[in-house]
Amino acid sequence: MEDKSDLDIQTVIKNIFFILISIAILIAFTSEIETFFKSEIFGWFYTVDSNSYLDFLIILISVFYVSIKVRECEYEIPNMKVTFLLTLLLGFYTYERFFNTEFPFTYFKWKFLSDVAYLDGLYLVLVLHLTGYLKKIFPIQYNNESTGGLLEDLPLSNSNEDGLGGLLEISSKKILTILRDNKFRNSYAIGLNGEWGDGKTSVFNIVKKDLAKDDVVVIDFNPWMGFDKKVLIRDFFNSLSEGLGSDLSSEVSKYVDEILNNGEESGIVNFVKSLVKKDESIHSIFTNINQKIRLLNKKIVVFIDDVDRLDREEIFELLKLIRNTANFSNVFFIVAYDRTYVNESIKYQNSETTVKYLDKIINVEINLPYFDKFLLKDYFLRKLEELVPKDFTYKINSFKERYDKDPFIEDLDLGFNENDLFIYWLNNFREIKKILNSLVVNYSHMYKDVNFHDVIYLEILKLKHPYLYRLIFVKNKEIFKIHSNINCYFFALIDEDKAKDKRFKEVFERNKQTVGKSEEKLVTVFDFYLDEYCEKNNINIIERGQILELVKRLFPDETNSILGYDVDNRDREGYLSVRYVSKFERYFSQVVFNSNIKEQDFDNFLLLPSLDIIPKIKNWISEDKIKDISLRLNRFDTFENGREYRNVIISSYYLLYLDVSGNLMDFNALMYKFVDQNWGKLFGSIDDAKEFFKDLFTGNDNDSLNKSSTVLYELLKKNKRRTEGKFPLSDYEINEILRKNVQKFLENNISFIGNFWNIYYKSLISGSTGKTPDIGIVNDLKNSLNSIERLEDFVVSLITSYGYEGYRIRHEDILKIFDSYESFEDFISNNNNNNNNNNNNNNNNNNNNNNNNNNNNNNNNNNNNNNNNNNQNSEVISEFKRFYFEIKDNNWEGINFQFEKIDISHLD
Repeated sequence: MEDKSDLDIQTVIKNIFFILISIAILIAFTSEIETFFKSEIFGWFYTVDSNSYLDFLIILISVFYVSIKVRECEYEIPNMKVTFLLTLLLGFYTYERFFNTEFPFTYFKWKFLSDVAYLDGLYLVLVLHLTGYLKKIFPIQYNNESTGGLLEDLPLSNSNEDGLGGLLEISSKKILTILRDNKFRNSYAIGLNGEWGDGKTSVFNIVKKDLAKDDVVVIDFNPWMGFDKKVLIRDFFNSLSEGLGSDLSSEVSKYVDEILNNGEESGIVNFVKSLVKKDESIHSIFTNINQKIRLLNKKIVVFIDDVDRLDREEIFELLKLIRNTANFSNVFFIVAYDRTYVNESIKYQNSETTVKYLDKIINVEINLPYFDKFLLKDYFLRKLEELVPKDFTYKINSFKERYDKDPFIEDLDLGFNENDLFIYWLNNFREIKKILNSLVVNYSHMYKDVNFHDVIYLEILKLKHPYLYRLIFVKNKEIFKIHSNINCYFFALIDEDKAKDKRFKEVFERNKQTVGKSEEKLVTVFDFYLDEYCEKNNINIIERGQILELVKRLFPDETNSILGYDVDNRDREGYLSVRYVSKFERYFSQVVFNSNIKEQDFDNFLLLPSLDIIPKIKNWISEDKIKDISLRLNRFDTFENGREYRNVIISSYYLLYLDVSGNLMDFNALMYKFVDQNWGKLFGSIDDAKEFFKDLFTGNDNDSLNKSSTVLYELLKKNKRRTEGKFPLSDYEINEILRKNVQKFLENNISFIGNFWNIYYKSLISGSTGKTPDIGIVNDLKNSLNSIERLEDFVVSLITSYGYEGYRIRHEDILKIFDSYESFEDFISNNNNNNNNNNNNNNNNNNNNNNNNNNNNNNNNNNNNNNNNNNQNSEVISEFKRFYFEIKDNNWEGINFQFEKIDISHLD
């Protein structure tokens, strides 16, 4: 390659030569030029008298001109020819203005400009024109560092930037050896074969940098800039002409015209051309150019990149150009391409075997070396850590951990080389940059709300197979089913319902035959669409399998959907997976919908004071976020501090059994949070933990007492099965709360038809004779039946449904509470009579005391009303007795009984 300083010196010498010639001509013809400007054509100009209005107008024009040129200076570079002509014109004007008296110049009328001529504005024009060169003399230092967090997809500029451990330099040295050690009479084509993004352009840049030391002509030709084969050929020879200099420009231009217009122009045009110029054949023009190139005695290296971007016709035309049209001496073509793509393109253009045809064009082919794909993994992780803020390092660590434990690599033993992310899917640095840039652009505002593992795999699917990426989103209702317990998507089989669609009918029949054959796999809806896609795009069975395994990393099969939480890590990152219905759409819309809780909002929730937890939960329920918060709380089982634990327990306990649509609070998930905790870390002391739980399980109404007894009874059983990690409250403390729950139920006169018997059963004491009630509870229960209403409520609660066999009675509980059936019967009869008498007396006394002035008729009416009410209540007891004795006679087995006075709707 010629030294740049040598080229600059030659250019300067040429310019000085033309300037001197121009000055000589100007001096020689000065008198003729003066005569021309004195002619009638310009004579009117000298008769113009100056005045203030004209002065103002010229000044105004000058101001506008200056503002326009200053603006243009920012982005325009002056034309050298215009500069040359302006300089000559100003030189002549200066001579006439200051050294000659031939022309009468018009001056400004204004006194402060009286020595300035109107035409002196030409100096302003020249000065403003020359300021454009300041950008070349004092170039602006641009800051090329990107602050947007995106990776620039640029090839390497030198071998020091080689991220593949010098592998690209190996290819560049092979090319340099061929160029430096050989000289050929005809052109020589070197092929650089590699897939898109493998670094072909980087190899070119390394070769060019080394060639700067050699005396060669380097020409860059980008065929992708053209839009048809004619433009491609003309653009190539224009590039060749620029590289070789002006000495060959006319011959090259003539050669191109003959190639492109040969035989296509009309006879008249050809006849006219033959009259004005000598007719030459294409061969003679080619020979003439070739001889001049030989005289240069320099190697001409033509770099042709981006061949992979051409269509099939352009590729075929380019190969013809290399082998035939531009087959000049000492010319080396270095062509970067993907052989597979080129062969596929030219097989429709040529009858020969495509491999043979390309080998006829390319003299020697250099393949980019294969490299250890772990280099890509290291690069990916390093750039990921650079692009993602430090606050989200835990996200990257979670991705690394998930990647290292990929079940499709280890558990299923499908082979690391076939399934690894960086072996099969991400093959070069360019693809990695695309994935990382997409991550930054689409998710930087919501890093906290997505799972990096799922984002990366979805971005790979979008890059490699955008149709399938869109299909998963658009047809998710058809492709997936929802696991009801955990609200998680899994692949849907083609069942009888879907077989109503004719497309699926054949597959459904095949599925029916497959059931029970373990070696055969049932076909899912996604399998069906994937087969259609692969067939349409000529994707082989191996690649189809790779696509399926990639998608399975994101969504489970129906066969393993029963695993529930085990399809993910149980940490918060696992819950952010795309497979969860509440998280699915954010991976395609890149926004957290209103029905979901943002991670930052949930973090703030964990730090709230305990008194603010329930109001916040109620607020989220009103915003229709109940499903999201309940599922979050189900999965949240790792606690950094006591506040997190208390807030999660308070909110989970509040939501347990809460009758709200969408509430998925899980009893077992809550139970696990009560055991195997570091109580010292979470509460400071075991006593503080006990106080917290005693307060938590305190209730007064039916639902809270029932929930408290249910949870505590389960924890009592868990403690008995454990030696470590027990719930802080002792068995005695739990039993005390269970006993008090029954007493509170009775004290508050809550209906027995509610949850009394569940609360009562949880308070039973285990002994040698089985579970028995506490004597204090028995006495409290009997004492609470002090009114006809309470007695009725109690006896109705003793009735239970027995399915199709009718109704039964809690006869075993009657025995435990009343010791014998006879005692129960006496209790019911005595209390029924006593309560009736007491009610009559009380009502009469109340009526007399309320108003001593009432007449006897009013008193009699009140008494009659009370007696009627009591008789009605006793009818409920009477009907119960009939039912009781009938079922007793049936040995306590279920019977069909027609209740008329007793409301048994609660048993439905």
